Formats: sequence, structure tokens, C-alpha cells
Amino acid sequence: SAKHHLRQQGLEELTTAVARCLDAGLAVVVDAHPNESPWVTADDHFDEFIAFWTALAPALSKTDAERVFLEILNEPHNSAQDWPGALPRLVAAVRAGAPSHTIIATGEDWSNIPGLLALKPLADRNVVYTFHYYEPHTFTHQGATWGWPPWKSIKGLPYPATPESVGPIASEIKEPQARDAVLGYGRERWNRDRIRAQIQRAAAWGRESHVPIYCGEFGAYAAFTPREARLNWLGDAAASLTEAKI
Repeated sequence: SAKHHLRQQGLEELTTAVARCLDAGLAVVVDAHPNESPWVTADDHFDEFIAFWTALAPALSKTDAERVFLEILNEPHNSAQDWPGALPRLVAAVRAGAPSHTIIATGEDWSNIPGLLALKPLADRNVVYTFHYYEPHTFTHQGATWGWPPWKSIKGLPYPATPESVGPIASEIKEPQARDAVLGYGRERWNRDRIRAQIQRAAAWGRESHVPIYCGEFGAYAAFTPREARLNWLGDAAASLTEAKI
């Protein structure tokens, strides 16, 4: 039907952008990144998502298959469909249109590590599996104006964390959920060992599944995170990923 045709102007903008990145010597990940679309959260729109990739994959199949990667969906969440069960259908739709390109697949629940661990490796062997790493969100999303509303009330947290180091900050916070989150962050004593243990779980899943793992996003929001704490967290996350060969 007409609604399943890609907008020609949008497609031209996308393929031009991909070509410019390749000309600059970069590799490119093209992902579906729906902000408002009910594609994943509504049962009756899932076929529309399949139709989208059925149309997009052939258009991208003409690009350099060694340097252009097709990521099915950025941070799936609240899926109406069983996401691990739906993935093979989506991969088949992409593969039909782009036989040589590497596909990037991810787990449910915002691409977190538990979502990755819930996946069964797909039969298609030209697939890389990704996760995003922002643990703990109380630290990495402090002061964020999007997402969980109490994050707005959290600023200036240290890392690594102890109950003693976060106590004075928690006592200044009026919002109860934010205060509880900060106290919990201190009690959990977030440090390199804790980050490393989580990332090793993702690495172990990759080894057992005989598939490559890719960390597509990690970081801490700079606006309200003390610089030294942010650099400490980034150093520990990067070291843990490097050690795990991710």
C-alpha cells in the first residue's frame, strides 16, 4: 500500500549522509530510532516495522557492505511483541533486502545487559549483538531533564560511591524518590569491580553464543556530573570493555 513506500526525499538525504561518512573514511551504523512511532509498542503496527525494513534494506544494499551496518532498532522497550521472538522475523526482512551487510541486533528494555542475556543467538551468522551501558543511571543520568523525573533533582554525585560520600548530598535533596536513589547508589558502593562484573556477564554471553559483542553507547551526562567523577566512571567502563574485548 502507499503508506509502505519510503519518502523519496528522506531516502535521498539518508543515502547522501551515508556516502559522505564513507568518503570521510568512517564506518556507518544505520539504525531505526523511533521517537514517536508505535512500531514496537503496538501489536497492530509491528507489521509496519517489518515493511519499513523490507523497503529500506534494499535501498542500503548498494552501500559498502564492509563499512555500513544495519541496526534493527535503537533501544527497544515496552514491546507489545515478545522481542526475542520477533527478532528473527526482523532479521529475515533485513537480510532479504541486504544479503551481504552485517546486521546489529539488541535486547529488550533499552538495550541493557539483561535484555541482551535474554536473547537466543540468531541463525544468521552475519550479526553483531549490541548493548548500551549507563549503569548506574542514578550517577550517569544525574540532572537529566528527560527520562525518570527524579533525575532532575540529583546533581554533584561522586564516583566511586560510598554511603559516606553521598550522605551529605542526599540530605539536601527534597524529592523523596531522588533522595532514596542517591542513598541506594551509596549503599551499592559503585566502583570498577561492580562495573567490570556487569560487563563480564555480557562478554560471557558472547563467548557462550560464539557471537561478537559491541557496546553501542556508554557515558555519563556532563552537565551536572563532577568532572573528576565522570572521568573516573568513563575510565572504569572503558577499561572493563577493553579487558572483555568488547
